[in-house]
Amino acid sequence: MPRVSWDFLGNMVLTTPPIPEQQTIAAFLDRETAKIDVLIAEQKRLIELLKEKRQSVISHAVTKGLNPNAPMKDSGIEWLGEVPEHWGVVPLRWFASCASGNGISVEQVETEADTKQFLPVIGGNGVMGYTNLVNVKHSILAVGRVGALCGNVHIVNPPAWVTDNALILDAAPNAFDLTYLASVLRSRNLNDIASKTAQPLITGTQVRDQRVPQPPLEEQSAIVNFLERETAKLDTLTAEAKTAITLLQERRTALISAAVTGKIDVRGLVSAKTEVKAETVPC
Repeated sequence: MPRVSWDFLGNMVLTTPPIPEQQTIAAFLDRETAKIDVLIAEQKRLIELLKEKRQSVISHAVTKGLNPNAPMKDSGIEWLGEVPEHWGVVPLRWFASCASGNGISVEQVETEADTKQFLPVIGGNGVMGYTNLVNVKHSILAVGRVGALCGNVHIVNPPAWVTDNALILDAAPNAFDLTYLASVLRSRNLNDIASKTAQPLITGTQVRDQRVPQPPLEEQSAIVNFLERETAKLDTLTAEAKTAITLLQERRTALISAAVTGKIDVRGLVSAKTEVKAETVPC
């Protein structure tokens, strides 16, 4: 546990402006940092809205299609609702196998890739290291099998190793576009079907029992292409908002540092009324 010693703190040399000037600096920083904090909060809210919008766009496209005028039918499934009339709604077990991945020892996994061990090791939450072993030789989906975050869905391209913390879902390529199917299962939120015990668990049978929409393959591909374009736009806006937060935080830190070290003179920037409200806290 990193800590700062009292000797270190006690030997620090600090500037000591007159108390009225300290109050002025404090009042100035309260006012200016509050403005920056509001802007940061707005950017964080924007990121949340973009995240919700992204999920909504994906969920709507993979369950309702791209044609708003398509005739619809009731799927008979609560989470799915209505789907286009010409789509199938099928149990995954008709077109996919699902079984646990394989165990791997700690000695066979490196945290960072190197020239010998560079193949990704996929656990329930994604890449957890690198190895030279292979148990995935064609593209599959890995589904988190155990733990609070079980149900996560990852597209895994070969060569790779999927551990026994995840399920290997192998879908027939003539039935599903793998990227489309991954988006469907994420919209389904497989975590909802996990056993609600101290150690949540999803089985291969539970996953294969899920009924999912099955558009024609060419329509699945069109949906995937549409989502790549639309999510890229939303991801760009999210990245810009995160950059803005970083710049605002840097500005906040720089402003505080400049004010308390006298780099900027704030005496004429705070009204007398504001200065009176500033408080001195005894040490």
